[in-house]
Amino acid sequence: LAAGDEVLCRKTEPSKVLYYSAEDGRKRLARRLQRIVEAAGYDPDQIARNLMVIDASDLEPLYGEQGSRSSSAGRLLGMRADFQRLQELVAEFDPRLVVIDGASDTFDGNEIARREVRAFIKLLRRTHPARTIGVLLLVHIDRSSARGHLTNDDGYAGSAQWHNSCRRRLFLQQKVERAEETRDVVSESITLRVM
Repeated sequence: LAAGDEVLCRKTEPSKVLYYSAEDGRKRLARRLQRIVEAAGYDPDQIARNLMVIDASDLEPLYGEQGSRSSSAGRLLGMRADFQRLQELVAEFDPRLVVIDGASDTFDGNEIARREVRAFIKLLRRTHPARTIGVLLLVHIDRSSARGHLTNDDGYAGSAQWHNSCRRRLFLQQKVERAEETRDVVSESITLRVM
């Protein structure tokens, strides 16, 4: 998108994108980005103008427990200080898309508690403080799907609210076929389902 390349078989125009990486650090991100730019033949100057990559691997989750724990009041969950800093960066850079990588490092609630998941997704809708933009949250799939077993389920672990609270969902699943006796990988393919 930062290069104006086709995305999911749709034409795009060069747009600003902010990538918030809570999982991978600066060195890995830089190597990965360099390989992508070189392999795709993108203009490095255009990518530098349109893509802001944030190394958030050492930061606190965007959503989680606020203040000190009180036994009488229970846990109070909500926006954390790093979400406010993210909003400030988004307001300044003004991207059309923010990618949050990923839920396991930015959501510090109970993944099977519908209210907590719904509150986190609603929080992400306010990533840009002044206007509506696209937000892509990366969430790991369930173990069976991750191991390459094609299933008829929806691939997510935890509450169905991860699916229900979002406007759209892309589900990537890798099918791995193994030879019966040797357990060698015979073929791999990627399946994309839009839900």
